[in-house]
Amino acid sequence: MGRHPVVPARLLSSLVDFIYPPVCLICYNPLSPDQQFVCTTCRQSIHRVTSPVVSAHRLGLLDNHPIFFKQSIACFEFDGTMQKLIHEMKYRGMSKLGFILGQELGRCMLNSGVVDCFDVLVPVPLHPLRKRERGYNQALILANGIGSVVDKAVVAKVLYRKRYTRQQAKFDKQERIENVRDAFKIVNPKWIGKKRVALVDDVLTTGSTMNECARVIRQKTDANITAVTLVRI
Repeated sequence: MGRHPVVPARLLSSLVDFIYPPVCLICYNPLSPDQQFVCTTCRQSIHRVTSPVVSAHRLGLLDNHPIFFKQSIACFEFDGTMQKLIHEMKYRGMSKLGFILGQELGRCMLNSGVVDCFDVLVPVPLHPLRKRERGYNQALILANGIGSVVDKAVVAKVLYRKRYTRQQAKFDKQERIENVRDAFKIVNPKWIGKKRVALVDDVLTTGSTMNECARVIRQKTDANITAVTLVRI
């Protein structure tokens, strides 16, 4: 029995796009060849926040618990559009969308003049089991997208998630703090030293995950830490 010919991945992708033309994730109109995931009109309609940089203490996070990051940078309003894009990025396997969203975040940061707030980008890590389930770490992909625009290094092997935790969305504020307590460790503190760190994740909600990562980094370094996310909720 002869072997079946192997179809190159690029040709197969073009064939799928021909049969099922890609549409915008927001308005569902067909995308032109130079567009990915979101059409130009919908991309331009994404609402930016008026004040991307907010002091951590002004956010009112974590009640009376110490806060270990200095400030938050987020560029987009959390509305239906961003909620859908974040969901598609995290749970529908659209890792390339994460890179594009990271680039959009990087451009917003450039336009807002906040790039000088940090020296390196450090993504919040996923536990190896969660990464295997999802196939990728969306925080790392976002960081790579940001770095490609703002020309800052991504340092991905500084933090390690040593304990598998349940999804934070299932818990209230205090339970979220307990859920991530001692879930991380820093493995290469010399790569950070006294640098200004942008700690990258997709969403800042109660701040418990960001704060625990920042606490662990501050235990072994003199880093100045900024939480960088697409949105604040």
